[in-house]
This record gives sequence, C-alpha cells and structure tokens, in this order.
Amino acid sequence: EALGAAPEFSLDDFGGTPAPRGEVLLLNLRECQRLAAKHSRSFQNERESLYLSALSLTGDRHAYAPQLFARIAGSLRGTKDQSTGAVDSSGGVQKAWLWGLSSTVSIANTLLRSFTSNPQEVAASTISVAITQPLLRGFGPDIAGERLTQSERSVVYAVRSFEYARRTLAVDISQAYLRTIQLYDSVKNAA
Repeated sequence: EALGAAPEFSLDDFGGTPAPRGEVLLLNLRECQRLAAKHSRSFQNERESLYLSALSLTGDRHAYAPQLFARIAGSLRGTKDQSTGAVDSSGGVQKAWLWGLSSTVSIANTLLRSFTSNPQEVAASTISVAITQPLLRGFGPDIAGERLTQSERSVVYAVRSFEYARRTLAVDISQAYLRTIQLYDSVKNAA
C-alpha cells in the first residue's frame, strides 16, 4: 500500500513470449564453461578487478616517466600612440625518480615588440635546471617508491584471485555438467 498499486505487466509489451523450439540444445563441457565464464557476474567482477589494478599500476608507472610540458601566452597593450606586444613561451621535461629525486629542465623565451614610429624588439631566452632531493621526509626508494611497489603487489594479488576464480568456476561448471549427465543417464535407464 505504501508503494501504490503495481503496474500490470505483460510479456507482450516486450515482444511477446519466446516461441518454443522443438530441438534440444546440446552443449559439451567446453561450451558450458565458455557460457558460464561469459555470463557469471562473480567471474566478470574478478576480471574487472584485475583490469582496474593493472590500470592503476600503469598510472603509477607513468608518474615516474618523463613528463613533457609547454606553455605559450601572448598579450597586446597600449594606446593609439604607443602599443607593445609580448609573447612568452616555455617548455621542458620533468621527471620523478624512485629514490625521491625530482628533476626539471625548462626553456623559456620572451619576445617583446614595440609598435610605434620607432619599432623595437627585445628577445630573451632562459634555460633552467632544477633538481630537488628530499633529505628526510620522502627520501630513498623504500619510501618514494612505496606507491609503485604497492601497485605491483596489488596486481599480483589480483592475478592470484582471478586465477582462483577461474579455476573455481571451471570446477563448479564441470561438476554441474557431470551431475546433469549422470541424472540424464539415471532417467534414461529408469525408462
């Protein structure tokens, strides 16, 4: 009563009832296992869990790969008597290392131009290298690389869990298949 009256339901709204087929579908053990692996929710959850842990590991490994960056900006300022334009650009590469070190190499360019009766251009370029090594907190591969190590362990655990689920599913389906064959033979012998 709290939810209200249930709407009427009919299979005709969804294309009708399936037409019965006269033939018997015969499946061998391999086909039964293939269908069970395809339609088993727990098996699919284990497969997705393995995929997600491997995806997480890929992301953590990517954090230690060289990261490229670039930036460009322009501006135009002035009045009708004097105006200037500037273009700033920079780019470089940044890398984190497993022992906690982070390094950055960057190149920056600035171009300034004056648009007056006496046009002038000024250009400047800068190359910078920055290296940061923590001495206390976050120092060493045991601490700085812990996230990567934990991701690798998680993938190993997920592979073990997936293999256990795969074997368990295969055994359960094989047992059910053989029980069905046994029951079929019992009915056939009783007749």
